[in-house]
Amino acid sequence: MSSLVVHVPAEGPTRAVDIRGRRMVVDASRFGKYWDKVAGGTWEPATFTAFDELIEPGGTVVDVGAWIGVTALYAAHAAGRVIAFEPDPEALPILKRNLALNPELAARIELHEAALGTGDGTAALYNNSPGDSGTSLRPVFGYKKTAAQRRFAEAATIDGRRFLEGLDLAKVSLIKIDIEGGEYEMIPHLAPLLGRHRPSLHLSLHPFNLVGSGSAEEDELRQRSATARLIETLAGYRHVWRETGAGGWESLAGTGWLMERPPREGSLGGALVFSQREVA
Repeated sequence: MSSLVVHVPAEGPTRAVDIRGRRMVVDASRFGKYWDKVAGGTWEPATFTAFDELIEPGGTVVDVGAWIGVTALYAAHAAGRVIAFEPDPEALPILKRNLALNPELAARIELHEAALGTGDGTAALYNNSPGDSGTSLRPVFGYKKTAAQRRFAEAATIDGRRFLEGLDLAKVSLIKIDIEGGEYEMIPHLAPLLGRHRPSLHLSLHPFNLVGSGSAEEDELRQRSATARLIETLAGYRHVWRETGAGGWESLAGTGWLMERPPREGSLGGALVFSQREVA
């Protein structure tokens, strides 16, 4: 474990961002439009609602795919411990600076410069725009259009099941997973752990990254098969919630809706919460 000891030069522009009364200071040298959306309340408001509802004061949050730090910093306002994973070497300097700019919050954040995966080792990272939020362990992205991605770095990987089994899961309020398609291998890998414990999950699904060199029918079969395996792992959760277009959450009667329509119509994607608790 790498506890946060960050030495990042305090240089370049910064800005203060308030999210629901919680303030953070962030690097303003890049991603200006993104921070405008965060400050304006239009970037994933449902994510912050879920965090508000599910993070217990003083509890532990695991942020898998922390990118440049907004969710980790927001979580640290309430959580006693935030464990953040981010492998992208282009995003990490900004993430580290954002943590260094918020020392009181950063004192509760542990940063792992690695991908949480299905084993310990290394893996290739792919992205035609390294540093943005789309970096993945998968070489082809299918969002809007299918495109092969450039292999730009190697990253350390940490076995997710081994790591989480080392935590006191009774204290884990929330596990947030946003890893651009890696969730289809990660969640089944966690099946034994999730069968014994039911930590709340905020899970982003990216079926459009499960594309290959075959036909559209083959891609759809691959997406459906991977989704079926994933939701089978999560079938024991009492509550399932889907993010709505209005930035809220709607309760679902199980996970059957995921398989009702073709993936090209968006039925397999989006943000979901699996919990033993309700989300307002």
